[in-house]
Amino acid sequence: MESSSVFLLLGVSLLLSGPTVSAVSLTVSPDVQQFFSRKAEKVSLSCAEDGQTADGMKVKRTVEGKTQQCGNRREDFGFINDSFCIVSDLSRSDSGLYWCESSDRSSEQINITVTDGALILEVPALPVLTGSDVTLRCRLRSGLNTESADFLKNNIKIRSEPDGEFIIRGVQQSDEGFYSCDFDQAESARSRLRVKAPPPSSPPPSSSSSPPPSASPSPSSSSVSGSSLPIVPLVAALVSLLLVVLLLVAVLLLRRKQTGRKHEPDSDKSHLHETTYADVSIAQAANRREKHPADLETIYSGVKTQTAGLDDVTYGQVVIRGQGSAGVRPAQPSEPDMVYSSVRAGK
Repeated sequence: MESSSVFLLLGVSLLLSGPTVSAVSLTVSPDVQQFFSRKAEKVSLSCAEDGQTADGMKVKRTVEGKTQQCGNRREDFGFINDSFCIVSDLSRSDSGLYWCESSDRSSEQINITVTDGALILEVPALPVLTGSDVTLRCRLRSGLNTESADFLKNNIKIRSEPDGEFIIRGVQQSDEGFYSCDFDQAESARSRLRVKAPPPSSPPPSSSSSPPPSASPSPSSSSVSGSSLPIVPLVAALVSLLLVVLLLVAVLLLRRKQTGRKHEPDSDKSHLHETTYADVSIAQAANRREKHPADLETIYSGVKTQTAGLDDVTYGQVVIRGQGSAGVRPAQPSEPDMVYSSVRAGK
């Protein structure tokens, strides 16, 4: 268990310490992998990252198991011209794997083949995008296409073309493989066609052999785009001001609503009627003089109502008594008669 953990840690450390493959790529011009060995035949190599020249990158190659660096020293191959590595007067000794490398990054390797034979197959050195069209050309040393050619993929014949050109339309991942061509009992070297998916933001090009020219922006369009830039801060300021105004209006409406709720019970109280009850009691006593009953004495109690609030109720009691004879007690006490009067208080 401990030995497997040690090996795992060693593997991770080796991966982290070695150069990593990134978006850096080796650009080959012309964009082919096979060349004839002859004087004045040359190839230009450069390192690029996201379409720009990658600084600090070196072009390297492995030939017959020996790694070399492009430069102007005696042990180097080729020579440096600006940011390009130029390999001229190509010979079979220039066949090998080429790539870009720095202290922490490296690109994919490209197999460049230089032949003494009479036939080559032009296969793009860089990967082609899925959905694009690619043309494979079977060429003679004279530079012309063969009159006819058989095309092979992974050593299996797949097609015959009378003009020596094989066009693959709408390239898919299944088209990737090693291609070669046969003509007049001569066979070219094999080169690998690489296919990759296009980035999500850019549509695939129509053809890898003839990329469309880049259109330069017209002065009128650049002036329009430049003049439209100051409008953006103005629109942002107007939107911010509108939001502040809407916020103030919302706060005012909320405060007004809360104030209306506070005065709501007082207004309801003003509409209620205040009621005052008056309790009137009438009591009669036995008359002293049965023959000449005296008139009942009446005592009136004035009832005044004042309404100070919702719960203010005023009760008034009126008592009426009759004068009885001296020394004579009534046989039966009369129960007082209760008279209730309802007094409605005005608003």
